[in-house]
Amino acid sequence: MQNSMKEKDKNHGNIGFVFQNFNLIDKLTVYEYEELPLIYTKVLLAKRKVRVEKVLDQMQIRQRRNHFPQQLSD
Repeated sequence: MQNSMKEKDKNHGNIGFVFQNFNLIDKLTVYEYEELPLIYTKVLLAKRKVRVEKVLDQMQIRQRRNHFPQQLSD
């Protein structure tokens, strides 16, 4: 990222980061990983469930919802 961000970009609120090296929390399941950002943004439980299930269906991994990161490449 450039050092000189425009002032309007700094306050936009929709900037994210993708790290080249990252570590997954091996105690969270696929479902919990998908749910985590919704918890942080205070999405209610019923809506979280619907949204997480929809994403799992779109990614065709509903059957792996209770798997942990280290199990996904099996």
